[in-house]
Amino acid sequence: MNDLPHGLWEHLHPEERPLARRLADLAGRARNRGEWTLTPFLDPGERSVAELVARSLGAGVRFYGGHPAAERVRGLFVPPEALSWVTDDPETFDLGLVDVRWSPAFGAPGHRDLLGAVLGLGFARERLGDIRLGPGRAEIVTTAALVPAIAIGLERAGRIGVRARPGDWQDRLPAAPPEREVRTISVASLRLDAVLAGALRLSREQARRLVESGAVRVNHRPERAPDRPLQAGDRLSVRGFGRVEVVERLGANRSGRERLVVARLGGRR
Repeated sequence: MNDLPHGLWEHLHPEERPLARRLADLAGRARNRGEWTLTPFLDPGERSVAELVARSLGAGVRFYGGHPAAERVRGLFVPPEALSWVTDDPETFDLGLVDVRWSPAFGAPGHRDLLGAVLGLGFARERLGDIRLGPGRAEIVTTAALVPAIAIGLERAGRIGVRARPGDWQDRLPAAPPEREVRTISVASLRLDAVLAGALRLSREQARRLVESGAVRVNHRPERAPDRPLQAGDRLSVRGFGRVEVVERLGANRSGRERLVVARLGGRR
């Protein structure tokens, strides 16, 4: 086990520490034994933890998730002198692709339908990368070893029957910007619970409970303090509701309430 410096350990949120321990072991093997070690798929917050661990232990790290704009990526820890040898390709990062098709005449599954269907097959979230959707098809990035099992087992996503097969990296869906609902809201203050309530059309009490239950991340890191102040540029992710970005602070209106421009991506409307 490779111990992390005390200063870094104190910097980590308690919920991030178990992951940091796992990553420290992988990074230590890269630094001390010269091994190339792969992480599970990481979300942006977990990626930040991996970067901190690599710097603290003197290992090199590179990230890739199947395409340049991937949100969920695998990290590859290597000796620092080997970092320039790492190439961003599926083989290096042991990635696989599942191609999913359906008949648009019967509707279309959403991201949550596809994710839930794959998790329902018994596979952990950390073994799954990005899920991208297009007209009549989707692609799921996963580990190379998992592709056959998903291709065989995935038959429905939500209410929609689907056909899954191993995907071709040369036949990818074109990159498309995520759909955003942008609007102006008026809130009593810049507290996290107040902004969440306004952005998600919830009561203040509902927003507070979401935060205190651990369902909210701010800038990809866990946050359980409802009174945390927010500012323009902050990004929130809320389990079951998608993501919210504080785009711009417009200032206070005549009644003293703060006016904000927020953008919402994914989740329930």
